[in-house]
Amino acid sequence: MSQVAKLMRLIAALSLAVVLAACSELRIPFLSSGSKIEEKVEVIAVMPVEGSAAPGGESSELERGAEGVVTAAVYGALSNSYEWRFVPDITTNDAMRGISSLDSPEKRAAALAKAVKADAVIFGTVWRYVEREGPAEAADRPASVAFTLRLLVASSGEVVWEETFDKTQETLSSNILEWALFWEEGPHWLSAAELTNAGVDAMIDNLR
Repeated sequence: MSQVAKLMRLIAALSLAVVLAACSELRIPFLSSGSKIEEKVEVIAVMPVEGSAAPGGESSELERGAEGVVTAAVYGALSNSYEWRFVPDITTNDAMRGISSLDSPEKRAAALAKAVKADAVIFGTVWRYVEREGPAEAADRPASVAFTLRLLVASSGEVVWEETFDKTQETLSSNILEWALFWEEGPHWLSAAELTNAGVDAMIDNLR
């Protein structure tokens, strides 16, 4: 093998190593193996997000109203989407009264889709919602949120998408990747609601 060929193989191997290393830092949305959407998703219902224990058995940190904030953020993100229409929350809440709370989340999501004639249902859980302490200009403690969203398609009854957002805001000096969060509306420490909205917006973009 010529020296040029050896050099090219070495460069290719190094490039692959860099790509794999970069991918290890990314959170890739989950797509269930073998899942297939048989019909076009046009109408989405949002099942109220629920509080849950943290993965791994750790205790949850949920301030009052956390579930409602995440649910509202999902509606907000969908309202800015041109791909889908969503079932009004009043219609969804009425339908939820006829669905057993003892069933699994997946079974309740499927029942909700049938009740409101939605093509798919977004549902999920939140296990951390800690508000920022101090002013936006100089917080004593940053906001921290963690939640998971899933999409169940009515035609198959399968969960075909799942993604988790787990974030505690860091200072710009600690993490240059925080630049977008700090400067979108001027440099500041986000509230828990702002951090939640940013996370949900990114997740719905990934779903799109």
